[in-house]
Amino acid sequence: MTETYQSTCFWLTSPVPNKDNTNELSKRLASLFRIEPHQIATDADYEVLRRQLPGHVVVLETTGADPLTSAECLSARISKVLTFGNKPTIICIGNRVPTALIVDWMLQSIFAYAEIDSHDGRVAELLRAAFVKADSVLSKFERFQVLNSRKVSLTPPEKDVLEMILEGVPNKTIATKLSVSQRTIEARRHKLYLKMGSKSLPGVVQSICEWKELAAQFGGPTPSQPSRSSGGESGGDSARPPRGSSAGLNTDLVHSSESVATPKLQATARQHQQLDANCS
Repeated sequence: MTETYQSTCFWLTSPVPNKDNTNELSKRLASLFRIEPHQIATDADYEVLRRQLPGHVVVLETTGADPLTSAECLSARISKVLTFGNKPTIICIGNRVPTALIVDWMLQSIFAYAEIDSHDGRVAELLRAAFVKADSVLSKFERFQVLNSRKVSLTPPEKDVLEMILEGVPNKTIATKLSVSQRTIEARRHKLYLKMGSKSLPGVVQSICEWKELAAQFGGPTPSQPSRSSGGESGGDSARPPRGSSAGLNTDLVHSSESVATPKLQATARQHQQLDANCS
């Protein structure tokens, strides 16, 4: 039975001649999770991921026999994915990647790492934890969209009133400063309360504070199409499973708390634009 999450997992693999782009591991786990396999060979292949909104899991897998090539391919793909700015929860699956490099990835970008020969159960546990995080990001983004639409709906006069209300200015003083009647200020105040979805000043203040916090995370440009595509297995009505537990630092499984595109990774992306074509 497929487990229920709002997010989708995009499983990115290297192209293999004369074979489909879904490897055996993703096929086995597809019965548990919503997984969409995608072959990655050129920049155009990343477009399906570039268009996603925040709140999804990305598995970057390379199965090359050469550990050095495996590490280089994963580094290039991490850099590429992070330039999209849509805050995915990244899992890497590689072949004997040095621990020092895994730590570097973890500090800069990825959520987890696993070896290609890891047991299905351990990879499933890792995916559960990633889906929980991705769903949390998606929920926050959707909340940001709601609050942002409310704030944008305010007229300039209502914004003026809101700004002074947040400064603690009473209605009578606001009316004097704006050269309108106190009744007009009360009417504007009532309308902005309705638009912000609150019946009281504390509720409005709370919404504004929440909006500012989320805007710091999601305020940049984002794609316009939703990430909830219908491909892959879909979930039922069962409740979400609990968050997967974290494993200690080792070359088989590593967890991190955030994904941040650093200048170092951005530079790596520029240096390795053509690397993916050689990673099959």
